[in-house]
Amino acid sequence: MKPRDIAIEFAANVKNQDFISLKSILEKSGEFEAEPTPNGESEIYSRDAYLEWLQSKCQSTQIRKIDYDQCLFCQIGNPVVLFNDGRFPKKMTEDANRSKAGLMLDIKRNKIASIKFCYTFLKTENKFLYECKGPIIKDLMDKGYTLKQAIKKAGELFQ
Repeated sequence: MKPRDIAIEFAANVKNQDFISLKSILEKSGEFEAEPTPNGESEIYSRDAYLEWLQSKCQSTQIRKIDYDQCLFCQIGNPVVLFNDGRFPKKMTEDANRSKAGLMLDIKRNKIASIKFCYTFLKTENKFLYECKGPIIKDLMDKGYTLKQAIKKAGELFQ
């Protein structure tokens, strides 16, 4: 099976919340990155712990859009799945974060051996949030909002 086909199967299983089928394509001894802890360090989970984490994320978010790309930084060419324009499963909370986070799949022997967050893609543009919000904040300030009010309002637009 081609890596792209496995990425498509992975995405369909996540969207449909089919965690039994998802488990079958994840390597039993694999390492899967979950959302960083409050101190900023990545959490690496076992397959079963990752599935529990992902299932909890899926309960609060509906997958509306799936895009496919390739990693252009740490593992060039590996498939990357972007859910909801890269806003799932990692919630962006700070301007220092990129606006999109994909799930980069490392596939070995037709199984997903690891999943990592990816921010640099071959085809998908990925600006920093401040690049996206900057013009909006300026426009709001031109309309009479204070800097603090404009930042808050711009943040609400990106929720």
